[in-house]
Amino acid sequence: SPPPQLRRVERCLLHFDIASLDLDQVLRLCSSQHLHSASAAIHNRLHDYKRPLLDMLAAVAGVRQGGSSGSTATGASTAAAGQLVDPRQQHAAVAAADEEEEEGQRRREAGFK
Repeated sequence: SPPPQLRRVERCLLHFDIASLDLDQVLRLCSSQHLHSASAAIHNRLHDYKRPLLDMLAAVAGVRQGGSSGSTATGASTAAAGQLVDPRQQHAAVAAADEEEEEGQRRREAGFK
């Protein structure tokens, strides 16, 4: 599981309009930091359903062969993630991701999964 900063980056990426993203950099970040949900969401919005499946199967195969699927996040990669998107969308995406996290916390406290 990615560190908290990268989980937040991943949640934010799920809320961005892909037309405003530098897709090459975002998808490289997703790949290098194992942000599979964000990568799959972006590919799905591009109607590419095969790539996320192949990436997930490769990750599972790597784990079965003794490889690591853990993230090697650095502060630099997290900071760079903030520069991949249109700054006008950053605030709205962060607010939406925070609201999503708060809702999940309320649901967990109420006993929902």
